[in-house]
Amino acid sequence: MWYPIHVKLTKKSVLVVGGGPTAERKIMRLRQAGAAITVVSPMLTPALEQLCSAGELSSIQRHYQSGDGTGYELVFIAVNDPNTRQHIHEDCPETTWVNIADDGGAGDFITPGMFQRGRLLMTVSTDGASPKLAQKIINSWEKQYPSMYEDYVEFLRESRAFLKKYVAPDKQSELLAWLLEEEVEARVLSGDRQGADQAFQEQLAKYRR
Repeated sequence: MWYPIHVKLTKKSVLVVGGGPTAERKIMRLRQAGAAITVVSPMLTPALEQLCSAGELSSIQRHYQSGDGTGYELVFIAVNDPNTRQHIHEDCPETTWVNIADDGGAGDFITPGMFQRGRLLMTVSTDGASPKLAQKIINSWEKQYPSMYEDYVEFLRESRAFLKKYVAPDKQSELLAWLLEEEVEARVLSGDRQGADQAFQEQLAKYRR
């Protein structure tokens, strides 16, 4: 049984073993999260080579050697051979969390499918039962939450911070519920952020302490 968790990886040391397309996908997401990444592989995809040349990725261009997994908080294994995967996993310190691509159950954690619109982050996993189902769900989210949803979530964040400061605690719940009404959402999604802000200020005046 897995425990869902979102992890802040800014400046955290991460090792990726493997330099193919799977490793590249892992590394690109890890870069977005701000991790300090080292890749171990005798060969790298062109995109990874470019990152190394630009100094944006540390690389050890050889096969994994015993002890390479020491000193990292997370290790991602993205190699094809099952025996090599097992050897690397066993070689890593017990305190290091290890992810094994395409065989999540054999590692310490899995990376679920991810959908993001700014601060809105949603993940889905079928525990390997059907990756296509997970992707189908993500595709449905893309239709349900268009790109402008990033602006709506930011509007919610700013409005919530404002009302927490100026509205009495016993009145905040009502105003928070108002922010989620379809009319308010529709205004922001249509690009009328100014109108949404004005409507919020009008509502805020009714509750302001």
